[in-house]
Amino acid sequence: MIECIKVIPPDKRPTLQNGFYWSSKQYTSMYLVFRTPAEIDNEPRTIQEIPREEIVNAANALIKTWGTMKHDELMKETAKLFGFNRLGPTLKNVMKDHLRDFKE
Repeated sequence: MIECIKVIPPDKRPTLQNGFYWSSKQYTSMYLVFRTPAEIDNEPRTIQEIPREEIVNAANALIKTWGTMKHDELMKETAKLFGFNRLGPTLKNVMKDHLRDFKE
């Protein structure tokens, strides 16, 4: 993968941020969307395939729609948006980490 990226002109190379490659035209601070399984061939991604930015954006959308939520409920509902029906230990840890800045 790294060798493939090296052949891209420097001003067009993707940048690695938080474990994900982003287009040189994308700024993670301005990325305000999240993709659900229905938008991506109905196949849910693994939690490792979902950038923190999308998880935070999904949580923000829930809060905007529902108002304040308990942190556990926010984690569960955010996970559901990405096609996860329950919070196992790995998923719960990822959600806790990514949503740590949200206050009840």
